[in-house]
Amino acid sequence: MSSTQPTTPTIRIEPVSGTPMTLERFVSTKRWSDNLSADAPDYYTYTDDETADRVPHPRGWIYCGYLVIEAVLPHWPEASRKRGRWYLILGNEDWITDDLSKLEALLHDYAVSEGVVISAEGGR
Repeated sequence: MSSTQPTTPTIRIEPVSGTPMTLERFVSTKRWSDNLSADAPDYYTYTDDETADRVPHPRGWIYCGYLVIEAVLPHWPEASRKRGRWYLILGNEDWITDDLSKLEALLHDYAVSEGVVISAEGGR
């Protein structure tokens, strides 16, 4: 008798070929989310119901359907809140700043360098 274990869905980002998406086009894909846990679940999941009950859902911008810049919320540590309104983590680096356009440029450059965003409209 065999049993199968449930699997957790994951996002598979496959490198693509083509012309890199321009920063302007990249930024135009953004949409606001009041609940990144629901709208980007592969990035934001709680490991237990207790955490979900006491910590507000993360909010922020979603680009190209899956790349995220998170809003710094009131429950964050004071030192973080003083640094800025927006939070981005890429690999082992992170930034908190009020300059959303700076973070959008960093996220765009990362996505292009990893080959995950392209556009038929043209280059950078």
